[in-house]
Amino acid sequence: MAPERIDPWHYPRTEYAESLLGLLKVVPALTLYSPRRTGKTQFVSRDLIPAARRSGYEDLYIDLWQNKADVAQRLVNGFRQKLDAIQVPSSRAGKTLNQEVTGVRALGFGIQLGDAPTGYVPPDTLSQIQYWLDAVVNACDKPLFLVIDEAQQIAATDKDQNVAAALRSALQAHGHGITQFFTGSSQDQLARMFDDAAAPFYQHAQRLDLPSFDRDFTDSIAGHFERSTGRTLDLDALWDAFMSLDTRPGPFREMINAMMIDHASTDIAAALQSQHHVENERSRQMLISKDLSPLQMAVAARIAYGLDIAGQSALAYYATITGESRVHITTAQRAATHLWNSGLVQKRNRGYAISSNHVSELLRERFPELNE
Repeated sequence: MAPERIDPWHYPRTEYAESLLGLLKVVPALTLYSPRRTGKTQFVSRDLIPAARRSGYEDLYIDLWQNKADVAQRLVNGFRQKLDAIQVPSSRAGKTLNQEVTGVRALGFGIQLGDAPTGYVPPDTLSQIQYWLDAVVNACDKPLFLVIDEAQQIAATDKDQNVAAALRSALQAHGHGITQFFTGSSQDQLARMFDDAAAPFYQHAQRLDLPSFDRDFTDSIAGHFERSTGRTLDLDALWDAFMSLDTRPGPFREMINAMMIDHASTDIAAALQSQHHVENERSRQMLISKDLSPLQMAVAARIAYGLDIAGQSALAYYATITGESRVHITTAQRAATHLWNSGLVQKRNRGYAISSNHVSELLRERFPELNE
């Protein structure tokens, strides 16, 4: 991961980062869970990795969200990019002198660098996971700090279990020589990866939840807002707005940015209302992108209301929605499983819950008859 530019709005959690590094001296690996847009990646890039560098680690960051369709190739690419960064000088001249040029880019702008001379490369991607990780470890003159962001993608499908097995084998080959840090935004998929006795990564890493920001965070944002604009925000109202946005820094920062653009605004209530509208529209678009069937939508709506999804009344309701004479319980259960696999719902206390409050509200608006 390239060094992040200094962000004056960033709220550092240096002590927490240092405590995680301390814990990694006594456990082989950690997994940090946090829902999306709650500050997880910022914490990793701006607090944890800099702390690891200060502690003498060589860091290697791979975000699996960038290529969810081919997790194995994303891992291989991440290892190869790191190896290039270690072995090849940063200057263009240095790269040209130390690595064979294999092609010229279109119109002559820049060059295409060849692979570092590392000998035989296995033809299949799964074998290349260990091959290129071994190459990175051998090239490092420091202990390696490996961060895999959105690691639940390794176990997203049954096919990906082969990727998980290949990565686990590659990591085991180095014992405690690689300090491992995983992050994820899906509790269920992380559980599938680390808690399933049949999974390659079973009990491989101790799991922690990223702590939510406290009142000092919103007070800090208010202070920077005042220094930047000369306008003062109501601290209590700002904290309430942050809570209303489920303590997610992403939407909260968007709300603050909108107030920055409005050169006279200190109306937090109005800004919050606008941000909720944005979040509701995102939820609507997300539901559209899932391309759910009428039955799947109906099952999701019953989950949003906290109703049973497989009882006789539920099955009768599904029949009216789908126009079928009868919906079997196994069909309803398959619909719920599809919602879970898509990340729309999470398992809770032997049942399900909608993953997003805004999506839950949207579903309740679309199916008001279930509130009777």
